[in-house]
Amino acid sequence: MGDTGSGTTVAELVRRRWGDHRVGLIHEDLVLSHHQVASGAAARAALLTELLPRGAEPHLGVLLDNTAEFPLWIGAAALTGAAVAGINPTRRGAELARDILHTDCRVLVTERAHLPLLDGLELPGVRVLVTDQDAFAGLLAPYEGAVPADIDPLPGRTVR
Repeated sequence: MGDTGSGTTVAELVRRRWGDHRVGLIHEDLVLSHHQVASGAAARAALLTELLPRGAEPHLGVLLDNTAEFPLWIGAAALTGAAVAGINPTRRGAELARDILHTDCRVLVTERAHLPLLDGLELPGVRVLVTDQDAFAGLLAPYEGAVPADIDPLPGRTVR
């Protein structure tokens, strides 16, 4: 990636990779170019701006294994100015619910493998997205054409 200089933000790194068709991410059999990673982050950022309630702290919970979705959501959060709370999958029950609620997560991104951890938890005001379900693909589809440069930060946030 070369010298990014001090003070370079993740949002800037995502924007710089737009149009770069070299390999940017390899996960198992999936190979994405830098451009595809930037595009995926932008689509998720556009969705995130729609899902986060206005006036609420823009906090995104990430309860994912090391999958391709993880860096796409980190990029999405950076583009919108949302704070990311990594949710620990070793926590259970009330402790897990406390972690999610204490960090003011308004959106929690997870995968099917972690759904049993959420069974029976009271998570008022938290929208749960399951990245490896068809419903998520349908929810994301309208935002597929988003461009990182066009993503505006959430109200009250600045992104350099």
